[in-house]
Amino acid sequence: MEYNIKRPVEYSDMDINLNLSITGTLSILQNMMTEFYGTFESDNISLKKRNNAAWVYTKIKLHFMYNPKWREVLNFSSYITKIKPARTENELSAKTEDGKAVFVAKLESCPIDLSTRKVRKLSDIDFPEDIEVKEDSLKDGFKRLNFDSSSFNKVSERIVKLSDIDYTRHTNNVSYVRFITDLLDSTVIDKIVIKDFEIHYMSESSEG
Repeated sequence: MEYNIKRPVEYSDMDINLNLSITGTLSILQNMMTEFYGTFESDNISLKKRNNAAWVYTKIKLHFMYNPKWREVLNFSSYITKIKPARTENELSAKTEDGKAVFVAKLESCPIDLSTRKVRKLSDIDFPEDIEVKEDSLKDGFKRLNFDSSSFNKVSERIVKLSDIDYTRHTNNVSYVRFITDLLDSTVIDKIVIKDFEIHYMSESSEG
């Protein structure tokens, strides 16, 4: 099973140099995942109504091969590559109309209970047991994070606001990426183009 859409790269997707931004790309990925899972009634609106549950993203890995131009029309696709008892992995990609690869992404997600905020098994929610699983093309797995956060120096502070939270009443995954990229300044983005990005979401935060 594969989900496909075609749409232009829009102005709100771009950075200050009219390159497809990290936050713009993750917004596209988030929308694709929602619409894809909606095709078999396992999106967050459906799960909240029937299972008091919602999908949350746990890991995202993104690799760019080409920076599309503003208004360039892209073909996007997504499919499931792995199913675990309480996790799914999806591959999402984009190509130009003439077939040039733009980016490929790997995304891991899990369902949580909206009351207890604990992870739930796929067998406990409305998720099809016989859904098709396809082979992924992004062979590099997610990195193992081994670090001591006590050695970090605080360089900034951000209070989570209303515009940062989403339907699951926690900080949206794209907001975290915006918090990170806001630690850079425009002179950095003028000098470099980000080709690879990976983020792991380890716990939730909420408004305030």
